[in-house]
Amino acid sequence: MKGPIVTISNCVIYETYGCPIKMQFGAESQVRNIRFSNLVLQDVTGPISIDRSDRARRNAAGSQTPQTGFLRNIAFEGIRASVVSEGGPFADIAFPRTTAQERPGNALC
Repeated sequence: MKGPIVTISNCVIYETYGCPIKMQFGAESQVRNIRFSNLVLQDVTGPISIDRSDRARRNAAGSQTPQTGFLRNIAFEGIRASVVSEGGPFADIAFPRTTAQERPGNALC
């Protein structure tokens, strides 16, 4: 692994509208070595969001500049979440040793 490791662990986040863990990066961002562990996300509307923009920058001549950004070595472990809003059409997304509880009458995000 190159560079330092950023660790977020042993936190409780509750009654949050939106994603309590939200990461947004530009097309040229270089992000690596982030660990999320032992988190409780209670009564949230969307537990985790990771977004890397695919918008290519254009130079003065109008051609696209190659994207040099990346997201690497981002880990989630021991995340427990209760979601209180209806979710989207997502399935088969795995987080090892992680749980999410569905509230009665609501779907998981």
